[in-house]
Amino acid sequence: MTVTSGVGGIIQARMRSQRLPGKVLLPLAGRPLLQYTIDRVAQSRRVDRVVVCTSTEPDDDPIEIFCAERDVACFRGDHENVARRYLDTLDHFGFDAFARICGDSPLIDPALIDRGLEMLASGGYEVVTNNLKRTFPSGQTIEIVTAEAYRRGFGRMHAPEHFEHVTRYFYEHPLDFRLTNFTADEDCSALRTTVDTQEDYDRIAELVYRMDRPHWEYGWRQIVAELHAITA
Repeated sequence: MTVTSGVGGIIQARMRSQRLPGKVLLPLAGRPLLQYTIDRVAQSRRVDRVVVCTSTEPDDDPIEIFCAERDVACFRGDHENVARRYLDTLDHFGFDAFARICGDSPLIDPALIDRGLEMLASGGYEVVTNNLKRTFPSGQTIEIVTAEAYRRGFGRMHAPEHFEHVTRYFYEHPLDFRLTNFTADEDCSALRTTVDTQEDYDRIAELVYRMDRPHWEYGWRQIVAELHAITA
């Protein structure tokens, strides 16, 4: 079943990783890392449907199987041209806008997604992000784009890095889009809540084991406080 409108929470995931292969399905407190990301995006009050977006490479078959077992929508597309994969996902589900989330962000704060989507709805923006000027911890990146703006931008992409990084073209041409960036009250950009290395994984695993209530109830500020406690 697909939708014909609304907002998609599109989680980009792959099994290949030079620094930590298969990281998106590594267990965190007995549950795959990707499940945490899905849980948190699903907690957004403004996301209508969560979709895991992966490639057609055989290496990514386990991601499709994981999604099928949990009744989570999964779309598979071009491996190298990730921007095309996102366009095809938009066309398949008919979303009016999407929030792009990385699958290795198991502690993404759903309140940040809602904040961005509220800004998109009330401010007349086409692109809302906290990644152009980074002040949030890595792993708390939000990128929200309307479908119309994304299609317009995709038609102008020309460099390999545009197709690999999906939103880079928009950041290189901010005056061509109604784009805004929101920031945190303090610069926490040096902190890491993403999982890119074994060190990241070990730190996030320890943080998750310390949680005594559902993980999605911990906002990014509480996560920062926990990180400080772990590394003190």
